[in-house]
Amino acid sequence: MKNSTKILFYLLLLPTLALCVLILLRVFGKSSYYTDDITRTQNHLFEKAQVKIAIWSTNQYVSIDETNQLNTALRKVDIEHNSFKLNASQQDDLVNSILNFLVAFHAGNYLAYKEFRLPINWIIADAYYDKVIKYISQQTGQSTADLRLKSQDEISEMFVKLRSDGAFYKNFFTSVCPQEVKVEINKLNAPPADLAKEVEVENGTNSIGVASYDPIYSFDRSPDVILHEDGELIYAKVKLLIKTKEPDSKDMPCPVYLSLIWDRKTTKWLPWQLVSGNFWQNSKVILVF
Repeated sequence: MKNSTKILFYLLLLPTLALCVLILLRVFGKSSYYTDDITRTQNHLFEKAQVKIAIWSTNQYVSIDETNQLNTALRKVDIEHNSFKLNASQQDDLVNSILNFLVAFHAGNYLAYKEFRLPINWIIADAYYDKVIKYISQQTGQSTADLRLKSQDEISEMFVKLRSDGAFYKNFFTSVCPQEVKVEINKLNAPPADLAKEVEVENGTNSIGVASYDPIYSFDRSPDVILHEDGELIYAKVKLLIKTKEPDSKDMPCPVYLSLIWDRKTTKWLPWQLVSGNFWQNSKVILVF
């Protein structure tokens, strides 16, 4: 009986071992296949990005110092009105907001930054205030208690200065390609979608790599407030191709996407979301949005 049991055990064991080996071979084979597939996809996307960059590099760029030339070029941009057409005043104000955006990260002073980023009453959002205070304290040695006695504007100015390596983004943006400026206008009946996801869909997921900048400021006139009052949102999505002095960019142009919302009550375009190609690697300079 013992010999029969042993024989039966080995008869059952051998097929089981064979099945396990077969499963392992399939798993590792599939894993290898997927790894190779991912590598091929990444290489393909990298090649596509290199082609795009090569094309962008041959375009004509206008220095942000050339304000008049840049102003003229931007006012010639064809605005794509999808579900809403801007009136002349709204269109003029939108071009001014785009100009202010470029100058905000070029002029090298806090007032230029504020003119673009903070056009109406604002505060540092509750979710970020403590983090901002802590960061400033760590960088300057000032106590958090003393920092909390300062005005929101003083805290904002200190934070922007620190995040721009003390230069208020002096010449961070250097030039822009007018022929690559794209502006879309839509009327929405719900808060805007995540701009980073929109950009990824448009360009193919992770085709260029996307960096999204969380807004640290909160306006009195939020999209929810405007939507409640007006029953709709007038939404502008702007695409720009910008060169920077960022050392690691190697003078490569970088696609930048900016969204804004029209506030009828204050007649201002409110900056809403900012996304860029993931080209800027300098940890000393981080865009505050």
